[in-house]
Amino acid sequence: MKKPHIIIDELAKRICNGKITLQEFEAFVCPWCGINNLDIKFSSDGKAFSITEKGKSHCFFKSYEIKTPPEWWKSRITELWLD
Repeated sequence: MKKPHIIIDELAKRICNGKITLQEFEAFVCPWCGINNLDIKFSSDGKAFSITEKGKSHCFFKSYEIKTPPEWWKSRITELWLD
């Protein structure tokens, strides 16, 4: 069985490679708690993103750099990104 942090890194790799739709991301289940509540936010320039959980349960938070964001990235921009 894969460790949860490896599962999230593989999900991020799929995002970086443009191999996942927003709907597929939204259907993804947290590998720590098993709840379908993942969230993704992009920096305003589209060069970085973070994956975390929605709501009060925060099993993890991880950010990644990206060269070419997916076509849906602008719908997930956050103004709270710290450069």
